[in-house]
Amino acid sequence: MGRGIIAHGRATHIFGEYNVDSHASVAGNNRGTYVEIVGNGTGGSARSNARALDWNGNERLAGTLYINCGTDSTGGTDISTAINLITTMGLGIDSEGYIT
Repeated sequence: MGRGIIAHGRATHIFGEYNVDSHASVAGNNRGTYVEIVGNGTGGSARSNARALDWNGNERLAGTLYINCGTDSTGGTDISTAINLITTMGLGIDSEGYIT
């Protein structure tokens, strides 16, 4: 769903524009690495992905993740700023994402 997208493999949702073909070697009846990809490329020779979600629930973002945004998706705090503040306070984040 989008423009210039490439989708291989079964049960993969790709949308946006000009995504990276992450499943080129996957036969049509097999799952590829990612269940969902958001392409943000600008053309066939300038492909890129803004976001990819794998089958284990791991998400990869090309940009910055913001938290506490406004209802119009603006503003918010860059998550790396929040993590730096936590570590500056002498705290940590455990493997489940809880502040320790």
